[in-house]
Amino acid sequence: MSESSKPTNIRRANRPGKSWKKSIKRILTAVLVVAVLITVGVGLYLKSLTDLVTYGEIPGDPAYESSEYYESEYHEEEPEITLSPGNITVTNPPKRPDIAVPTATPTINPRVQIARDQQQRATLEIDIPSSQKVYNILLIGSDRRPGETTGRSDSLMILSFNHETCKIHLVSLMRGLFVNIPGRGFNLLNAAFSYGGSKLLRQTLEDNFRVRIDDFIMIDFNGFTQAIDTVGGVDINLTRAESDHLNRRYGPVTIAGSNHLDGRLALAYARIRKIDSDFSRTGRQRAVIQALLSSARQKSPGELDAVIRAVLPLIRTNVSAQKLLSLGIDLINTRDYPVSQRMLPIKGSYELMYYRGSEVVRFDFAANIASLHQFLYQD
Repeated sequence: MSESSKPTNIRRANRPGKSWKKSIKRILTAVLVVAVLITVGVGLYLKSLTDLVTYGEIPGDPAYESSEYYESEYHEEEPEITLSPGNITVTNPPKRPDIAVPTATPTINPRVQIARDQQQRATLEIDIPSSQKVYNILLIGSDRRPGETTGRSDSLMILSFNHETCKIHLVSLMRGLFVNIPGRGFNLLNAAFSYGGSKLLRQTLEDNFRVRIDDFIMIDFNGFTQAIDTVGGVDINLTRAESDHLNRRYGPVTIAGSNHLDGRLALAYARIRKIDSDFSRTGRQRAVIQALLSSARQKSPGELDAVIRAVLPLIRTNVSAQKLLSLGIDLINTRDYPVSQRMLPIKGSYELMYYRGSEVVRFDFAANIASLHQFLYQD
């Protein structure tokens, strides 16, 4: 081989290397294009979900009367003694007393004054805990009537994610709790929502229970049946009294023990109150929520998408679309967190009394605040 041919051979030897580099560039470009398309696709999909939600605070109606936001039950017969999931023993509430004619010099009920003093001390002496690893969101179950924009807060729960203890906590709040509503004075807890909407309700909870409420989500119970039907129903354990109550209304459709309930029956079960009390009713509501979460966790991605699309149009929240997506991811990441429940007021810390013609629950503020703080931040 001549000396003049060697450079030519060297140049030819370099050509495969250049071709290999071009191939790598093409592959990297293709991967980048695919990644961009996936990102755009995921973004469009997530936006299609967040667009289903109604955003913004819920206004109240200062002109609401007590009878519009609370229906009291008066038992003529002694109900069963029941132990709720919150470990609260329910006994026969007092019969409605005769309402005396007002005198020229009205006096403050001593028990009302005790509640006021306890709440004031709690506000001054107990700090609101703060933790970056605890997220508290208020769940409001609204029972709106036709033509209403606000309705009544038929169900109130705090859903708390504790990323330090790796637990989810669900706290039911009696709607008849006797609390101090900012700017309104003492009244039923659910009156805060009717008077001032979601903002006043959150402020009332923070003031009376010394707990930070980060955000709220309201779901319309009238559409709640659709969400349950979408997941295929929920498994609920019924007592004999609960089963008999449902069967009297819907026919022989349930038995005492384990039942698989569709949306209509699950909602009817959650609303049962006449067989016992509002204490047990909140326990039933928690049971339905937990059963719904459990059922949704077992769904495939396709099935879960159908559930999400059925639930989101029923929701109104102050959470931004971006934060709502983050919350959805949080739900996926915490699917293995155990869920524990509690109801307020705690056992032995309350009494039933009448205030302005309504049955209310007067409770020990300090004891219930301590129990709530322990449950959300330490247990």
